[in-house]
Amino acid sequence: MRSVLGLYKVALPVNGLLARTQSTAAALPLHYEEAKTFEEIPSPRGLPFFKNFLDFVKTENQKNFTTYHKKLIAELGTIYKLRMPMGQDLVFITKPDDVRTLHSLDGPYPLSMGFETLERVRKGALSDKYKTAGMASQGKEWHEFRQLVQQDMMRPKSAMFYIDDISDVVDELLERMVKNMNNQQEVKNISKVLQEFALEAVAIMFIGRKLGTLQGADEAQKLIKAVQRTFELVVVMLVFPEPFAKLFPQYWEFVKCNAIMFDVCKANIDKAIAKDKIDGSLKGTVLKKFIDRCGEDSPIPVVMAADALAAGIDTTGNSAAFLMYHLATNPDKQEKLYKEIVDV
Repeated sequence: MRSVLGLYKVALPVNGLLARTQSTAAALPLHYEEAKTFEEIPSPRGLPFFKNFLDFVKTENQKNFTTYHKKLIAELGTIYKLRMPMGQDLVFITKPDDVRTLHSLDGPYPLSMGFETLERVRKGALSDKYKTAGMASQGKEWHEFRQLVQQDMMRPKSAMFYIDDISDVVDELLERMVKNMNNQQEVKNISKVLQEFALEAVAIMFIGRKLGTLQGADEAQKLIKAVQRTFELVVVMLVFPEPFAKLFPQYWEFVKCNAIMFDVCKANIDKAIAKDKIDGSLKGTVLKKFIDRCGEDSPIPVVMAADALAAGIDTTGNSAAFLMYHLATNPDKQEKLYKEIVDV
């Protein structure tokens, strides 16, 4: 189905990745008939057959993704497309209001191209590990999976259960930052330090134990490295034509990184479950809630906990980096936040 933003009748991306939305005629904006067609969305000039593919996967553009897209926005506008071989075009939207419109028309069973590759890998090359594709599922399967896990993940009051342990992790983070600080009070590679903090915090909430990430534990560093490489590869994987994807070395590297992520996470999850049977140490954790809701034999608790551990590294880590940047550049807001924390 096609969604509408008032400018184009298009299949649009979620956070820059193509999604096929399922909306009804009743939900469409009144100005739908005035929208331009998909074919009218501007795109850069490209080569025959390859179109914009070679420019998109160029190392320079992948390493400087923001600069690359800023250039395209300046040339083409806030909605543009990159044409790919075999019709796998990518449409990018950049205005928050447009993204909001997209999500409002997404329907209960969204189909996201951003997860199709991951779903195929989990149901194909890694089917021996993943008994369910989990949050990488599509459509109705995704909806049913989400209904089983979201209640235990979306309760703000649940955060208070972990507050003391996470406060301890924050203290470790501060010690690590002070230790790595130079004479100008700058912390080298702060994004990586915050990713380590994110993994440690998520581990406490989901499996009730720290992984020693901020102390440099080998398995935790292995997981972070695999996650970082996966996020680098997933952008390229989006535009590989499905019939030929397995011919590219990047595909098999993507599979290997996902296997490492699952194996490291599952090993720690299994340890936590085994320990819980002895001392009940999972009480109050998200993993324990999943097990109680879905059953010990269900693959959902392990897959969801593994996804949370891996995904939290990038999402939570980067969010923390942006937050700290804005606080550092706005001292008045930093003071306001401090007072609010003290008052609470």
